Amino acid sequence: MSKEEEFQKTQPRLAEKKYGQNYLVNQGMQKKVFHSFESIIQLYPNRSILEIGPGEGDLSQYLLKYGSKLTMIEIDRSKYEYLQNTLEIGKSKLILGDAYKDLKRIRSIINGDFVLVSNLPFNVGSRILVDLALFWPFTPIVVVLQKEVAKKCLLSSDLTFFGAWMNLFWDIQIKFDISRGNFVPVPKVVSSLLQGIPKETLWSINERLMVKEILKSLFAMPNKTVWNNLKKAGWDKELLEIIWKKNH
Repeated sequence: MSKEEEFQKTQPRLAEKKYGQNYLVNQGMQKKVFHSFESIIQLYPNRSILEIGPGEGDLSQYLLKYGSKLTMIEIDRSKYEYLQNTLEIGKSKLILGDAYKDLKRIRSIINGDFVLVSNLPFNVGSRILVDLALFWPFTPIVVVLQKEVAKKCLLSSDLTFFGAWMNLFWDIQIKFDISRGNFVPVPKVVSSLLQGIPKETLWSINERLMVKEILKSLFAMPNKTVWNNLKKAGWDKELLEIIWKKNH
């Protein structure tokens, strides 16, 4: 292979709009985000690490130090091939796949419990987190999201189904904002780094499915009797009061 062919083989491709790709290219911000990743990884030293959407390896390059503990899932074949040719993957795993569709069976890819770290795709970020709570609610998370989406997870914000659902399973914090200019292509909105520490939840998967539908109904058609019964059943009273006030 000629030098020109080798060079072209390792060149980054354009971001695919259909995948909601915005790459974190500012190295100073990359390191700041990675330090937040690392702080939560160190809290759970025996867990594997899952990175959804590594893109061009902006954050993966730092995560590779964790070797076999790291699994990266990339949906875009061109990015998958690019990463194969540019990253020294070593004992880490790089998988071509759709993390959103494959989330339910993630244990066939990763052994044991894991920590989720990601610059989540803008188009499916919130949906990934909703399903993560459904299938793997004990998973610590540190993810980059649009600021407006991240704010919905704060109890002090104008609460939505998404925010209420997230707060049932995680203690949520927005660590810092990330301005538009740190990304390529430059997004239309500011992003935030969201951290979630899992709460102790004893519900089974079937119970979580039921709770999800109940919560959707509460936002669609609030009913005082339902709310009182949920309080008696042990639901978080503060969270229920906030949802109730929002809908009345």
